Amino acid sequence: MRGIFVTGTDTDVGKTRVCAALLAGAPADWRYWKPVQTGLADDPGDTAMVRQLANVSAVQAPDVGVRLDAAVSPHFAAQAAGQRIELATLRQQAAHMLGAGVFAVVEGAGGLLTPLNDRETMLDLARALALPVLIVVRVKLGAINHALLTERVLRDSGVPTVGFLLSGDADPSLESALRVHARVPVVGRLPECQPDTPPVPHGERLRTALREILS
Repeated sequence: MRGIFVTGTDTDVGKTRVCAALLAGAPADWRYWKPVQTGLADDPGDTAMVRQLANVSAVQAPDVGVRLDAAVSPHFAAQAAGQRIELATLRQQAAHMLGAGVFAVVEGAGGLLTPLNDRETMLDLARALALPVLIVVRVKLGAINHALLTERVLRDSGVPTVGFLLSGDADPSLESALRVHARVPVVGRLPECQPDTPPVPHGERLRTALREILS
């Protein structure tokens, strides 16, 4: 499987908007997939958001996977629904939807160590899918520490890391710190904009940066 696994330094850091930017105007073989989604009792979900912002169809952004109502961590939302999230099931779904000839943009839920069940986390899902990880970093106070901790976990786990993608306004102190202290590059930045503003203009630039790193 070709593609990337998009994680974040926290929840609500801009992962979905980054995914929408990557899919906006992308080649027909690009696919977006959100394996695990919580909070659907009060929200249409990230797949719906990507379809709207990137203007892609259900073919490029299939709404398949674990879907849970409670707006809490996946493991707890699954327990509340009398379910258990299984990596084997998610791997099977990935193999069915994201096979040969597809470039997959897979979005995790929350951060890298968000639990899926009593043993496994989003890190285990990224490892199971054998995809390199792109770390989305919200530009804010404390971002340096969160970003470097996330990169360290990936490095120690042996999971390949594409780099950091910054979400928000320009912050020279954050960018310089990551360039000095991290072992992966800053891929680019998605500027702050209104929630319903399509990030189409940034898509080609981000895809080009990824192609250069992944080639």
